[in-house]
Amino acid sequence: MDRVIKYTLHPTPYTLYPMFRKLAIMFMGAPGAGKSSLAKMLSNQRDLGFVDTGELIKRTFSDPKNVDNEAIQKAKQSYLSGELVDPAFVVDLILKESQRIFENGQGIVFSGSPRTIFEVELLVPFLIKNYDQENVHAFLLNVSEEEVIKRMSLRRVCNQCGVPVMPDEKSDGCLSCGGEIITKSIDDPEKITIRFREYNERTKPVIDYLKNAELLTEINAEPLPEEILKEISRAIDLFL
Repeated sequence: MDRVIKYTLHPTPYTLYPMFRKLAIMFMGAPGAGKSSLAKMLSNQRDLGFVDTGELIKRTFSDPKNVDNEAIQKAKQSYLSGELVDPAFVVDLILKESQRIFENGQGIVFSGSPRTIFEVELLVPFLIKNYDQENVHAFLLNVSEEEVIKRMSLRRVCNQCGVPVMPDEKSDGCLSCGGEIITKSIDDPEKITIRFREYNERTKPVIDYLKNAELLTEINAEPLPEEILKEISRAIDLFL
């Protein structure tokens, strides 16, 4: 694993005692690579504040108080058509939520951010300023396009709580809350293709930025989530 860890001249308590260090973790990867599931698992494992960009956006769109907000409604239409939401709109949401988590005294893990150069150039300096560079890490989840399309075409979720349901699970209702099990409207093959095109055009340059900043570690995301999490945890422990 080729990565240089940089320490400050005067180590903070988090540098001296790794078990107390607050982490800032970013999960990168194509739609359907497993970012959200792994971020939730890592959040529970290490008591990190969890920022799922997609869920943050959806909460904003579904909030009744935003129904007359022209900018939010315009972004909502882009999202529903399968396009990536305007970066300036997304960054504003993310930075506000990130600041809230930092002020709460927690580390943080992101699912789906940063997605664009505009985002990464604002988010990464924010994280380094608050958490110190040695505690900021990004993981690129590598998975084949064919596997992602298969996963996204089969996945179903609860329309109330958002809990995912395995393709072979026969239950007609959510076992967590009793909500209806649905297929996401953005998971039809045509919209998956659109999201892959935009991922290639807008998100992959972010990978180069993170590599150049020596913040990126690549992970094979084909195995089961539990095995992937073990590999990620081992990598994080090496950094501490």
